[in-house]
Amino acid sequence: MEPSALARDRLLISRTLESMRAAALAIVASLALGCTSEEVVVVVDPPAHRPLECTFEIDEAFAALRLPDGRPITQYWEMTSTPRGVLYAPVQMRFGSDGDYARYVTGVARFEGTWSVESVPGEWWQVWDVAASDDDAWMSGELGPFPSRPAIVRRNGGAWKPIDPPDGFGQVYRLFPSAQGLFALGVEPAESASMPLLARHDGVRWTRINVPSDWTDTYPTTVRVIGSTVVVGLVVGRPISTDAKRGLLARVDGDRLIPIDTAIELPPIHAISGTGLDDLLLLAAPGFPDPRAVYWVDSIGGRAKLVHQDRESFADLWSPRPGVALVAPSYYHAGRLTVLDGQNGPHEVELEKPGVLHYIEHFAPEGDGRTVHFLAHENGRRVQHRRGACR
Repeated sequence: MEPSALARDRLLISRTLESMRAAALAIVASLALGCTSEEVVVVVDPPAHRPLECTFEIDEAFAALRLPDGRPITQYWEMTSTPRGVLYAPVQMRFGSDGDYARYVTGVARFEGTWSVESVPGEWWQVWDVAASDDDAWMSGELGPFPSRPAIVRRNGGAWKPIDPPDGFGQVYRLFPSAQGLFALGVEPAESASMPLLARHDGVRWTRINVPSDWTDTYPTTVRVIGSTVVVGLVVGRPISTDAKRGLLARVDGDRLIPIDTAIELPPIHAISGTGLDDLLLLAAPGFPDPRAVYWVDSIGGRAKLVHQDRESFADLWSPRPGVALVAPSYYHAGRLTVLDGQNGPHEVELEKPGVLHYIEHFAPEGDGRTVHFLAHENGRRVQHRRGACR
């Protein structure tokens, strides 16, 4: 396989497993012929004590940033927020190529009162994710030249320094910090097909989180801290394919996954949010027959239901309190966020004119339960940092 073809295959496998960039567009197109504009929204469990009202503002200073050497930024990756609102966003500029291998200069934009762009060591071919706690920040991706290799850098004390990626990972495409350590979700090395892997770093070493032996053909696809519990979403059957059969939920206990019982059979899971094990919101994964659905699960009270079904696919969701949530568009081309509100039902918030907003991949909420950040990727490769204030 030519280097460029292998790179494309690895990019497709990893990105579709967690971020839907490549798969969602194809899925939306294939499903559109059978879709109607009808929406089904019945959010009554749990009730919202008050509506969710959000206002959004554009951060003009972010758009004016340049790399440390003064070069303009041409590649924007995803943004994360610490609980107290320090922001990190990897940025790059492509400056040439070596055969089929693109060359980039890479930095991380950091906001703490004002923006700065910090240098990152290494020749990064691909950036996958960024994550942060109030004490540390991490970035994952791949270093070149071809054949690329997985890489993670950690910011502690102001400098970005490499740490070893987990053994056996071909890519590390999702990072998530918790009180139990840094979780990494990735895929094994393979020429044509890769399966998701999950590991935890305790500050010293990586420990593989194993799927129970009786969960055959089951793979983790997302991880999130819900309250004080690390919750993992899984797919039974091959992720991002017609072989995906259903989803499972589990919590992390040391290096084990403990199943979380649900009252209904779940779809293959793409993203998780919520405020506790009695208030979980789930997005169906791409490849599922209906990837446009949001489900609510009360695993304590034994209740669960489909709470929203839309005409388009979703990328991420954020639930600041029970009964309400923001849902991000994946390749919408429609300029809107969806607000799920148990008191007033769903409604849409227009961010841009139709056709301008291309997608939003991840929400980056602060710890106050009121403030959320995200990068709005627009057509024409323009990217804006938006801050939402919700009440």
